Amino acid sequence: MPAACERICTRCKKLSSKCLCVKTKGNWHNKQHRSETQKLYGSGKWKAVRVERLKLDRYLCVGCMANGIYREASHVDHVQSIAEVGIKQFIKSFFKVDKLQSLCKTCHQYKTSVIDSKLSKRRHELNS
Repeated sequence: MPAACERICTRCKKLSSKCLCVKTKGNWHNKQHRSETQKLYGSGKWKAVRVERLKLDRYLCVGCMANGIYREASHVDHVQSIAEVGIKQFIKSFFKVDKLQSLCKTCHQYKTSVIDSKLSKRRHELNS
């Protein structure tokens, strides 16, 4: 479990010790978490691992293929989000090809906005 964040929510301006603001239920992480992952996403190693995952999946979206649809993948996504595993574990497995999946834009948006958001909120409720 990651260390608790100590910051003021940008939405409600209240101090929160969690990575998820209790009052607004906003899905934010502290600036340190964002900057750590931004550095990783901008690295040459990430770009190489991303291409490797796309090649392994033949540039096809695994979300669509599960439904019998063949659509080109444009995104590489971590199967487990920060909300699921915590920031330390997320960074530890960041470049592991077997922890990634190729997705089309639609599937990636769905996973990020619906699934990861629910996991983040659920984790916060369990930690409260």
